[in-house]
Amino acid sequence: SGPPIILNRHRPSSSSAVNAYANDVIIGLSSLRARRLGLDIRGLVVWDGKAAEGLGGTGHFANLCHEKVIPLSKISPKPAGQQTTSMASPPDLGTSVAPIANEQVIHAILMADVSGFSSLNEDQVMDFQNHYMGCVAEVIEEQPQAPLSSNTWGDALYLIFKTVEQAAGFALDLQARLQSGRWKALGLPPKLSLRAALHAGPVFPVIDPVTQTRSFTGNHVTRAARMEPLVEPGQVYVSEEFAALLHLSPASDRFQLLYVGRRSLPKKAGELPLYHLQCRKIF
Repeated sequence: SGPPIILNRHRPSSSSAVNAYANDVIIGLSSLRARRLGLDIRGLVVWDGKAAEGLGGTGHFANLCHEKVIPLSKISPKPAGQQTTSMASPPDLGTSVAPIANEQVIHAILMADVSGFSSLNEDQVMDFQNHYMGCVAEVIEEQPQAPLSSNTWGDALYLIFKTVEQAAGFALDLQARLQSGRWKALGLPPKLSLRAALHAGPVFPVIDPVTQTRSFTGNHVTRAARMEPLVEPGQVYVSEEFAALLHLSPASDRFQLLYVGRRSLPKKAGELPLYHLQCRKIF
C-alpha cells in the first residue's frame, strides 16, 4: 500500500483522453508491478456490455485487457442476481469517435538540461551552441520519427513525442552520443552531462500566440519540468505513468526500468515515484 496515485488533478469539461490515460496507466502499472512480484493480474469490470462511445470508458478498458491477453471478468449491473462472468471475446466498442477540437491528446514529454553549463565562460558559449547543441540536433535528425515539437533555451531542452517508446529511444540515444567524451577537444569542460526527465500524459496541442509555432501545454508539461531537477547528471528518469505506458508498448523489451524511489518535487508540488531508464542488455 501507499499514497493514492493522482493521474490528473483537473478534469477538463470534455476529454476522453483523460479517461483513456487512466485506463492505460492502471493496466500498465498493474502489469509492471505484477512482473516485479512474479504474479499474474486479472481485470474486473462492472459493465452493462454496451458499446463504448470513444475512448476511456469501461468498454475501452475491457478491450485493452483483451489486447494484452489479460483475463477479464465482468459483473453485470442488474438490479438482482448479479453474477460475475468471464469474457472470452473482445467487447464491441462501437464506432470510434473523431477527436474534438481543442481536446487533449496523450503524448510523451522530455525535459532536460546540462549539468556544468553554468560554469561556461563567455568564450565557451558559442562552442556549446555549435558543438553540444549541434550534437542534439544531429540526434533529432537521425530519429525515425521526429519530435512533434522541439524547443530550447540556454542549456534546456523541451521536446514532445507522439509515443513513449519514441521518447525513450531518443533520450537514450542522446545520452549515449553526449557521453562520448569529445568535449574537451572542442574547447568545452569534459564533465558536461545531460540529465533528462520523461513523463507522459494528456496535453493540449496549441499554436503559440507569441512564436506562432506548434506547441503543447497543460499540467503534465509542468509536471515533467518539475521532475527534471531531480535527475542525476548523465541519467534518464521517467515518471511512474511513463513507465506504465512504456511497459504496455510492443517495444518494451528494448528498455529496462529500475525503481529509484519517491522523490519530492520542487515548489511543494508533492512526491513522485521515479524510475531510471536504461537500455536492456541482451546476452
